[in-house]
Amino acid sequence: MSVRFMEYVDSFKIASLPREKVQLRIGVNSAGKIHLSESSFELLEQHYEDSYDTERRGDVIIKGKGVMETFWVHGRRGRKQGRDVHSSENGEWNRESNKHEPIEQTSSTHSSDPLYRQYRIQEAL
Repeated sequence: MSVRFMEYVDSFKIASLPREKVQLRIGVNSAGKIHLSESSFELLEQHYEDSYDTERRGDVIIKGKGVMETFWVHGRRGRKQGRDVHSSENGEWNRESNKHEPIEQTSSTHSSDPLYRQYRIQEAL
């Protein structure tokens, strides 16, 4: 399926932005979620304001890029989800309470990373 997506976007044209190309990066994992960079989230909001149910994921260390704010896309607004693959660590999910709210907790995997610690120190200054 990923190969077909890449083939399709290669010839895809955006009517309102004919000089722009869609750039797609596909990763394979078992999380069952759509992950967006901040720049992709901003484009989504600019062109499809309030059309998608999104959640601010918070600061994430991106290999080769450093610490970046990222977002989850849970689906289109007004559509029922076919299955609920979203859950918090305690097994409960409350999509509305988390919408666009920064995540205050620091992931234990990030807190020991020197790059993340340096980012948090600079952010506090």
